[in-house]
Amino acid sequence: MSEVKDNHFVPRLYLRNFTDKPSDKNGKFDFFNLKTMEHIGVIPHGSQMKEKYFYEKGSDIETRIGREFEGKHATFVRDVLENKTLPSSASLLEITLLMHFRTRAQRDEDLFFRRHMIDQNMDYLVSSFKSHLRKKLWIFAKFINDSVIEKIVRQGAHQQYLKKTDSAAKLIKNFERIKGEMTGLECVVLDNQNSTNLISSDKPVLLINPFLQRKRVNFGKDGMFQMGILLLLPISPEKILICYDPNIYENPYTINGGVLSEQDVEKLNRLQIQCGVEAIYSKALPKNIEILVAEVLRQKKPSQLITVHLPGDYHLTYKESNLPNYTFDFLREKSWTNDIKLRLPYSRPEVII
Repeated sequence: MSEVKDNHFVPRLYLRNFTDKPSDKNGKFDFFNLKTMEHIGVIPHGSQMKEKYFYEKGSDIETRIGREFEGKHATFVRDVLENKTLPSSASLLEITLLMHFRTRAQRDEDLFFRRHMIDQNMDYLVSSFKSHLRKKLWIFAKFINDSVIEKIVRQGAHQQYLKKTDSAAKLIKNFERIKGEMTGLECVVLDNQNSTNLISSDKPVLLINPFLQRKRVNFGKDGMFQMGILLLLPISPEKILICYDPNIYENPYTINGGVLSEQDVEKLNRLQIQCGVEAIYSKALPKNIEILVAEVLRQKKPSQLITVHLPGDYHLTYKESNLPNYTFDFLREKSWTNDIKLRLPYSRPEVII
């Protein structure tokens, strides 16, 4: 079997649904480069969202993903787009989780977090290394000052923990582990019948928590296991997959007949622009896309890392995305949620109430 060199971190089975010819391997979509702020226009989808040896050279990860997941995911998505029997919530959630964990944006976010943790613990790492030197190489240790030791430790830690291919591989392992642990979420598909297309990005899964944002908790809103979580994945310009916490929200499909309002489409597209790193795309982007992107990115707030110190000299570090707290017409909290007494870690109950 020939080795896969160009690894798609957003798969073609997904990208093609945003093209002018979803059944054609040469279909084209309307493309906006977020890094250069250029509206590139209509281009072939197959050359986008890939990186040479995204996974380690010689790895079978992409082949295994294709064999174990992509084939059945493509069938599930096709059934949804053709309005056939809706796959189970577990199947739709698996599609969404894999899309979330496999992207380059998620890999780079993971590397940023790892680098932060190394820097945060550098004093401890240097102290441990100095103690090791004094025990094992005490003569050598006498001639090395602290700045040299810190440089050695930092370089070693970066080489050990900041390898791109290693991070990408571990995120796939996280997906395989978490997909069996994610309990309680339900999934529905809503239709976009408006003239404006849903757009997607290089980081297509939107992870938000309107419930905990409304409760104004200080941190911990972005965790996948938190109550009130929403995972939103547009699967074409006309359909979006909603994974929601039924303990907190009413079924979104029942609220407006399974149809997105014009305001919902606008807010979802704004979130895609905010969360995207490299590009946004659709069958046809809004005519005012340059103005819209500039406006959204002007208002964008950077993600924030929050460290909480715990007893026993332990600490936890959370990432908060600082996304705007939009209200959606398809989303309604259950009446009893106002009475919930919040206590960290705000985890979802296993029993649906």
